Amino acid sequence: MAIFTIREDQPTITPEGLFIPEFREIWELDESEDKSKAIRQLAYVYHMASWASAYANLGPDREKEVKKDYLKGIRPTAKMRKAIDKFKRLQETQEVRMLDAALIMCDNLSIYFKGINFNELDEKGQLMNDSRKAVQNIKDVAKMIESLQKMRKDVQKGLAEMGANNGYGIKSQVIDEFLD
Repeated sequence: MAIFTIREDQPTITPEGLFIPEFREIWELDESEDKSKAIRQLAYVYHMASWASAYANLGPDREKEVKKDYLKGIRPTAKMRKAIDKFKRLQETQEVRMLDAALIMCDNLSIYFKGINFNELDEKGQLMNDSRKAVQNIKDVAKMIESLQKMRKDVQKGLAEMGANNGYGIKSQVIDEFLD
């Protein structure tokens, strides 16, 4: 059992997923026969909260891109935010929380590195940033990236197993192939 399934590269809510009140509310508010608005809103929820989403690597740009691709003419609602929060909680493990914190730290580090000015002087006229230290930092970042990649793979594997065991995950051929 899973909350979402991936069909033709699109997240689709499962019948079991509609038992979750936050998802069911979004579904029921769409009175159209084809449920096209609810489908787009739930795809937005999926892409904003899922570690398996193609948008998961976008960091601070994630929401802007998901809105652009899925919510044309629709504003995110409080119900959608509640559904995102619920889906995140249903996926959350200690490993997910650690990965999330590590990714936020990486986003902050990238902002820091982008802002380094090697010509900036302090009040004594000395260079404030040492290029040799920056090169060493880059070497350390490479090790950090390797660790993050392993951590992400472990988290995705754990989420796939969790989905298979208790129904709070995502069933996807993509995840199954990733883990093989």
